[in-house]
Amino acid sequence: MRERSASTSLEASALLMARVLSVDDVSIMLGAGAWVIPAAFHNPIITFRDSFVRGGKLLDEQTAQTLHVDVVRYYRDIVDELLNPRMPTLVNTDGDPIAPTTVESELRCTPREAFDRLVPLAYGYEADDLLDDATRDRAGTVTAVTVPWTVAGNKVHREWENTSLGTIEIDGRRLTVSVNSEQRARTIRGLLAKRLRDTAVFARQQVESIEALLDKEEGHGPSRRELAQNEALQALPEVREMMRAQSERHWAAWLEEKVPALGNLTPREAAKTPAGRERIEALLAELAWRAKTTPSEQRPDITALRATLRLDDHLAADATSRDPSA
Repeated sequence: MRERSASTSLEASALLMARVLSVDDVSIMLGAGAWVIPAAFHNPIITFRDSFVRGGKLLDEQTAQTLHVDVVRYYRDIVDELLNPRMPTLVNTDGDPIAPTTVESELRCTPREAFDRLVPLAYGYEADDLLDDATRDRAGTVTAVTVPWTVAGNKVHREWENTSLGTIEIDGRRLTVSVNSEQRARTIRGLLAKRLRDTAVFARQQVESIEALLDKEEGHGPSRRELAQNEALQALPEVREMMRAQSERHWAAWLEEKVPALGNLTPREAAKTPAGRERIEALLAELAWRAKTTPSEQRPDITALRATLRLDDHLAADATSRDPSA
């Protein structure tokens, strides 16, 4: 690189829209776009390119000129998305659209009787531990208690021991279940009917949109005291070690998970072909870009992931195959 000043304003893995003019062994950019494209767009751009050409083939000059308008239009679509970001479609680990939902029922039994029937839904929790946090009257009778609704494992994250599906609040004669999707609301209503039978009567179900939830939370963030307490907690050596170990388990399992950006291949499967490795490189660049805003203990070890997938070895082999004299 001969001209260096412009490159200092960019970050690694940044993408640019430009026309490249090559004369002998020197290439210069002409008409570069004003907007820097984040690494997150790299894989979509690969998909856009592959809609015209695959397998590393070069376009002939006439075809390239014909596609000029398509390329510029696609660049403008990217800039529009950067200027006017749209709220992504949020889903839970079951793949259900996020929709904060509450299910309310009226109990025809005591809080303790309802607890005994529902505590099997709290996978990984001991009944006595949950009762230790219960509210009791002067006689020691349970008047209010919380039952976490959890199941073993997780459909998406193999390293998770359990998955939290919702929270069941028993308070006197009122039972309220909070979940994050309408599908989970339907599931818990079936479980309540099965376990409580005629000792509970369904009252109402309420669904709140993400937009309404965000509007409600705006201006009601955590207090300075809560932020300070959270920072102090995360600074504890044992908490940092737990976060680091959890991150290692997550990324080790990620190598065996089907990733949409890789055409629903696992990273190990994608690493077997040049086309797959190109997409992995783009995905790792995106991960590195996003990791700048995450705690160090939760950042993926990009170097370790590259070594596990032998990307550098493949890179050297690919270069040799393109240049027989190497």
